[in-house]
Order: sequence, then structure tokens, then C-alpha cells
Amino acid sequence: MWVWRAVRWGLVTVTIMVMMWMAALVSYVYSIPREPTNDKTTTDAIVVLTGGSLRIAYGFELLDKGLAKQLFISGVAEDISLEELMQTHQASAKVRALAAKEPVIILDRVANSTRSNAAQTAQWVHDRGIHSIRLVTANYHMRRSVMEFRRLMSDVKIIADPVFPENFHIEGWWRDRVSRELALSEFHKFMVVLFWPSITS
Repeated sequence: MWVWRAVRWGLVTVTIMVMMWMAALVSYVYSIPREPTNDKTTTDAIVVLTGGSLRIAYGFELLDKGLAKQLFISGVAEDISLEELMQTHQASAKVRALAAKEPVIILDRVANSTRSNAAQTAQWVHDRGIHSIRLVTANYHMRRSVMEFRRLMSDVKIIADPVFPENFHIEGWWRDRVSRELALSEFHKFMVVLFWPSITS
């Protein structure tokens, strides 16, 4: 009898845990930004995290609009030059002119994860005496990024300015394979950062 009682309680426990996991996942997904930010406050710098579409082009666009005087692009591969980035992402003539003025556009070639993006940015921010940044990354990546950045730059104002990749559909995300995989991956990484911040992400 005790065996069946243990099995029953085991099944109840597993069911509760699965339900809690599903509730946390749904809550996380629906906290992902669905619209561009309305905050057009000028900041000391724009920080772009590489690793997805639209991000660098949007960073150039923000620089062109004068929303900051410096652009820090974190996680650029060693073999990619600034000229290539400007050509690939169609930087405006104004941005190209600004790029000739050091150090308006800075490429970080060290970072290879969200955690190291934050670390490299924090070092740069500290060295330059920067007090506010506009953070650019994908909407599904923004919440984890902001958490990592705030842990290292608690005294720096961060404006989250997401981009919206075409391959991620927030509405009906569970029906689309790519969107589902991105949502699940980001949710689990976010939970790791939330509960085990010492683990590199």
C-alpha cells in the first residue's frame, strides 16, 4: 500500500512542478516586449549586442538620429571590420562620417556571450565615465540582457530598445518551431541567470 501512496504523491508532485514550469514559461514569454520603446531620451552611448538580425543596423540608425554620441558594438568577430559592418548594414553617410571620428564607434571583439557582453560593456562604461546607455538586442533576448547588465552596472541608466526579428513570432509562438525553440531557450537561460548567476550564459 505504501508503494502506491508514494507513487501517487510522486505523480502529484511532478504534475505540480510541470504546471509551475508552464506557468513560469507563459509568464516569461508574455513579458517579452511587443512594441518599440517610446523612450527617446538621449543617452551617453548606444550599446548593441551582436548575434541576431537587425541589431547593428538599428544601432547605426539610432546614432544617425543623434540619440547618443557613441556606439559600442559588443561581440564582433575578429575578421570583420567596421567598414564591412557599415556596408553590410547600410550605414548612412552621416554615420560613416562619424565613424571617422575616434572613438565614436567602438567594436568589442572579446565578448562571446551575454554575460561577457555585459562585462566588456561595464569595463568600457567605467573607463569612459558613462552614466546612461541605450541597449539594443532582440526582444526575446532583452530581459536576460538587462538583468546581466544591471548586475554589473547598477549605477548606470539603461534604456531597453529592442528590435523585432522576423523569425520570432510572439503571437502564437508555440505553433512556430523557430519561435518555440527561441522562447524555450531564452526562458531556461533567464532562469539560470536568475537563480544561478555565477553560471556563464
